[in-house]
Amino acid sequence: MKALLLIIATSTILLLCLVAWENKRLMARIFRYHMIKRLRRGTTLSIFPSFVCNYGCEYCLLQTGKVYPKSETKSFNEWKDFLNELDIALRNSCRRGIKEILLVGGEPTLLPYFVDLCHWILFEKRWQLVIFTNLSNLKMMEVKPSLLLRIEATYHQGVDHDSFYLRYKKVNRLHRVIPRQLSDGPRLSYMHKGLTLAEEKDRDNFCPPFLRISPDQTINLTYGKLCQRKTN
Repeated sequence: MKALLLIIATSTILLLCLVAWENKRLMARIFRYHMIKRLRRGTTLSIFPSFVCNYGCEYCLLQTGKVYPKSETKSFNEWKDFLNELDIALRNSCRRGIKEILLVGGEPTLLPYFVDLCHWILFEKRWQLVIFTNLSNLKMMEVKPSLLLRIEATYHQGVDHDSFYLRYKKVNRLHRVIPRQLSDGPRLSYMHKGLTLAEEKDRDNFCPPFLRISPDQTINLTYGKLCQRKTN
């Protein structure tokens, strides 16, 4: 009887450890972007180093009349110099430098210096980094894990879902990946529905303006829809 109780107790502890390990990764993501982001003062930048993408989606927001914008990809050093100078300018003007980079495209993983740029942002500058990717390759596996890193992986219509899911599982073992889908696409059963709703609610309550940087490093000021509605 004692042996049976010992086996049950041991199995329960192991199961709780496994659940705690998975929850630890989930809580790390929640803590990182629902606590650290609010505690850190600074500016959010959305940068588009290139509009180059390996997909040609008809519903892409970048295209105008089915024509995609062309862009000249600036070098890694040019982006480093630009972001350093902008950080200094922001600190001098409003005492708040850069705190978060949203890396967008095109498909950012196609950048020739993608991994170097990620490591520079995460480990040298210590800025938070959000990468928006279609997860069409495993380039993310070359990026070192960091609590400051967040990956938004969007499933696109017409893409083989099984292949997308396999890449998602593999990258998710190393990083914390948030799977997304287009509003009119198939429902992804492994999406974190509760967390997604919480994030959307949080975005509605806190949607400060951010700077959008195009491939030629032109700066644009962007407001969320709700912010525009509040200020009108």
